[in-house]
Amino acid sequence: MLTFPNRILFVGFGAVARCTLPILLQHISVDPKRITIMDFAPNEAALQPWIEQGMTFVRDRVTPENLGTLLGQHISAETSSSTWHGTSIVAKSSNGATTGAYCISTRR
Repeated sequence: MLTFPNRILFVGFGAVARCTLPILLQHISVDPKRITIMDFAPNEAALQPWIEQGMTFVRDRVTPENLGTLLGQHISAETSSSTWHGTSIVAKSSNGATTGAYCISTRR
């Protein structure tokens, strides 16, 4: 299993993120304290098992005005020379609606 020493930030915790997180943890070894989940209208019941494992939850909304500041607070605290890497996961439901998750991590 790959060990991942960097921080991970989930922006939004909808259906796609809730499915992605357990799959991600099956393939990488990461300290749960290094994972932050950010959402402005969370499903508390869905979050509870992850918070109990040590992950951090932040109730906030990313906007164009606070993007750099807000994301920087959660993924680049260790080093000013971090590079942000993002992965988008987008899915379409049976009714054609698009949903997605964006997972961001830092890399030295």
